[in-house]
Amino acid sequence: MKTRSLFLIGAAVFVLSLISTAPVALLYAKLVRGTPNLQPAGLDGTLFRGSASSLLLNGRPVLSNLHWQFHPLGLLLARASFGVDAQGDLAVDGTVAQRLLGGQSLVDLRATGPLKALLAASGQVGLPVDGQFGLKLDSAQIRSGFVTAAQGELSLNGLRWTLAKDPILLGDFVAHVSTANKQITATLESLAGPLEAGGEVRLLPDRTFEVDLQVKAKPTADALVQNLVRSLGQSDTQGFFHLRSTGSLGGPARGPAAGPDGADGGE
Repeated sequence: MKTRSLFLIGAAVFVLSLISTAPVALLYAKLVRGTPNLQPAGLDGTLFRGSASSLLLNGRPVLSNLHWQFHPLGLLLARASFGVDAQGDLAVDGTVAQRLLGGQSLVDLRATGPLKALLAASGQVGLPVDGQFGLKLDSAQIRSGFVTAAQGELSLNGLRWTLAKDPILLGDFVAHVSTANKQITATLESLAGPLEAGGEVRLLPDRTFEVDLQVKAKPTADALVQNLVRSLGQSDTQGFFHLRSTGSLGGPARGPAAGPDGADGGE
């Protein structure tokens, strides 16, 4: 082996050794401090095995008691992989990987917790709903902060409308998430409760989204649920109320609920 090759291998091993043993708080302060939208607090340990007391997204706490551990076998797939877990209002467990050619991957990620905590983490603190959510994400691909592919399901259990004096139970729902032709589709299904619901939410490669949902109250639903659903507008001939809108991530949604014939209403 040439002397130059031995030198490069030795230098790479030396740098890797420095990085693997250096305090992660020092590495973050020197290398990542220019990323204000995602900020950890209470860093401890090293890059390869460490923890953070909390993780903030745009100043809002997202996770607490976060731990990670480096998985070296991921390098065989040209990615730096870390097993992560967090316990708190939001519990998370799975694998996060930084691809060496750019972008991130999520594998076998599981998350559970109160819906209010999830909405607060995403900045949607004013939505009058509550319940428990469960995320089973088999895989996801992220590039430039945008999800380009995903496979899994999102469940909502004991969903409640909290704007009334006494919260109104809406039921249990699941959204099956899949990707085809670079379009991510979440197909909604109602599992239990006073509502029948269905439809799709689609996320397109140009970062626009389309919402096309339908909902109606079951005949056995109480008067509060019936009135809440009727407030959506007019139903179609099968009694479904349609919710349609379009928009882009980072921009306002456009389009109100559809009319009784299934066509979009006016602006």
